[in-house]
Amino acid sequence: MGRTSRYVIAYTASTLIMVDRETEKSSEIPWESGGNEKFYLDNENVGMIINAGEISFIEYGRNEIAGWIRTERLSPHLISARLNERSTKSGGDLRRVAYMLDVHTIAIVDLTSGNTISQINHGNVVDWLELNETGSKLLFRDVRSSLFLFDVETEKSSNMINFCSYVQWVPKSDVVVAQSGDQLCVWYNTDFADQVTQIPIQGDVDAVLRDNNRTEVIVQVYYKNVGTKKY
Repeated sequence: MGRTSRYVIAYTASTLIMVDRETEKSSEIPWESGGNEKFYLDNENVGMIINAGEISFIEYGRNEIAGWIRTERLSPHLISARLNERSTKSGGDLRRVAYMLDVHTIAIVDLTSGNTISQINHGNVVDWLELNETGSKLLFRDVRSSLFLFDVETEKSSNMINFCSYVQWVPKSDVVVAQSGDQLCVWYNTDFADQVTQIPIQGDVDAVLRDNNRTEVIVQVYYKNVGTKKY
């Protein structure tokens, strides 16, 4: 199980069952277990099975493997999968994953066709990446803490900020929230990477939450006692 027992994993003689108890979606796929597989269950839409350097992606609610990749860079911070999370203009299945070919090279792959959509060569070691929900844009950060945005359609990279300690796509949107020192940086339109709203903050950004009415940025404040602030 993962994340306070939200997810359940079970085996039969010839299949693997993955269940999201919160959404009540389940998947059952053919599987012969050698007992060595590991699971990444931090993505609410996609389960990842890691076995012998190969990662299989399961979209909860479908009884099939959506696709797979092979990589030696198995950190969950270096793999980002988006499977039909938000509708696109073109419609149809959206199954894309971004991952590291090596410490400097990012690949973005269409899991349905198996074709590589884009390949990004970066001068410094990449330590974090994440696709937006439509798989059309990629955020990535390098070990020098510089944050970049890559547009999949235009294949253009933009340097967002030079010191980034936290970054996240706002759920259900293409808005980006990041922290640089004592500034909260917000990009409401990522087509214009130079148009950033900066808000002074105290503390460290811990999470970005969104419901139907508003978006909240949760900041941990460290004085005599640990507390939180909302922006």
